[in-house]
Amino acid sequence: MLTSCATPTTPTGGPRDEAPPVIDTALSTPNFQTKFLKQDISLTFNEWVQLEDVFNQVIISPPLQYKPEIYVKKKSVVIGWDEREILRENVTYTFNFGESVKDLTEKNPAEKLRFVFSTGDFIDSLSLSGKVVDALDGKPLEKIRVMLYNSTQDSVVRTQKPLYLSLTDKEGRFTMENVRSDTFSLFALEDVNFNYKFDLGNERIGFPDSILILNFSRTDSLTLQVFQEKPTLRLNSTDIKSYGLAKMLFNQSPDEVLIFTDSLAPKLYRESVKDTLKLWFNPTGTKIPWQIGVQSGLNSVDTLKFNTSVVMPAFDKLKVENAPESGVIQQNIKPGAPLEMSMLRPLLSFDASKIIQIIDSIPVSDTLYFVQDSIYPRKFLLYGRWQEGNTYKLNIPPGAIQDIYGKTTDSLRVSLTVGKTEDYGNLVVKIADIDSNMHYVVQITDESQRILYEKQIHGNAPEGISLNLLTPGKYTLKVIKDGNNNGIWDTGSLQFHRQPEKIVLIPVEEIKANWDVETSVNLIQIFKE
Repeated sequence: MLTSCATPTTPTGGPRDEAPPVIDTALSTPNFQTKFLKQDISLTFNEWVQLEDVFNQVIISPPLQYKPEIYVKKKSVVIGWDEREILRENVTYTFNFGESVKDLTEKNPAEKLRFVFSTGDFIDSLSLSGKVVDALDGKPLEKIRVMLYNSTQDSVVRTQKPLYLSLTDKEGRFTMENVRSDTFSLFALEDVNFNYKFDLGNERIGFPDSILILNFSRTDSLTLQVFQEKPTLRLNSTDIKSYGLAKMLFNQSPDEVLIFTDSLAPKLYRESVKDTLKLWFNPTGTKIPWQIGVQSGLNSVDTLKFNTSVVMPAFDKLKVENAPESGVIQQNIKPGAPLEMSMLRPLLSFDASKIIQIIDSIPVSDTLYFVQDSIYPRKFLLYGRWQEGNTYKLNIPPGAIQDIYGKTTDSLRVSLTVGKTEDYGNLVVKIADIDSNMHYVVQITDESQRILYEKQIHGNAPEGISLNLLTPGKYTLKVIKDGNNNGIWDTGSLQFHRQPEKIVLIPVEEIKANWDVETSVNLIQIFKE
């Protein structure tokens, strides 16, 4: 006789439970109470529940002075008060639970779960909704705190907690409900330290142009642009220990920093890298101590003093920055473009006549032209009559390139390949109409936000913008409404209640190889939308 055990299988229990937990009003603390006295609040559901992400999901408006205890007890969610908490008089409080309350089995969140009460005689009933976007790119911002204050002073966001509070969703939208009729200041805050106050330099802020008079529910297109204020320039540290190099670390880009020297100072070579300013120099022959002054606008930042007792160290040979281990520097350039290279130290001279050009093992006698970059003293441009589609071998002999300390390179080998015109695309942008009283800055950027073209426009619209030999890819037309005509985008200011300058980003049709793209833009229309 043969026997066998039953095959074990996963039990089937019918269709998946998709129903959210529902409040049992008969067993819960009554919602929408007036003349509410502080007491524990119990919300009992029709099934067992759990809490998730209470910190981010539960929004209490107005914010409490002390953090309440929110916990699960059987089928109930309980809100316990800190004994020190004193509720405001004649104020409507709302507890928005978001998706924090879920059932145990399938984690279905309770829908639109809110608990509302008033410490006064009635529940406030007005509402306010809108959207928060990034001032730089117009994209919606999530988890931005939107706050209402019953004060018209801008400074209130720095010193007080708000009267009403909301949090933006993934689409940047917010809604405040149960708001009273009153005059308010409205702010959107990226609250980095979660204290409901604008008190950190890296926090972003946004506000409408005027105070908000709320006497009916507003569901119109209220949009707040969030921006980071420009901090006061601060010099964080200096380093003058290295021979012939002073490094200054600032709290922002040092592009606007002014450098003044006395008559005894050697020639300075300036280079900015992110928030660091480098000043290269050769002190050889300087016999008397000298100094440089660092200034921002009309404000003196620092003074650096240098002596003459430092002896030049034994510098290594001058080398190419990020030189490959193979010893052969590979570069691809567009037709008509120069060869670009950066060295480890600033350049003093380049004898291009010593370079040997070879193509298909045959020397080329064309003249090459050397140009030192006007912004980066360690970078040079080398121009030649290179034909598209060809690969050139460049042999740069020792001594052809010299830095400011008199050091030269060893022999350098470069493999230079020139692209073909049909491998690139062209772009033409026509400016259809402009406000003749307004100043604009028009830029074209690539996918890495690198600016390929920039032009200030005022008065009459230009005939058009042409960019040739663009690498296939995606590009963006960026237009800045330059209110103060300084040629750059300016951020906003809470102190002066100034909005950031408006920016419009317009994606351009994707550039393809051997393809021409033409587009047009109406500068008046884009800033009306």
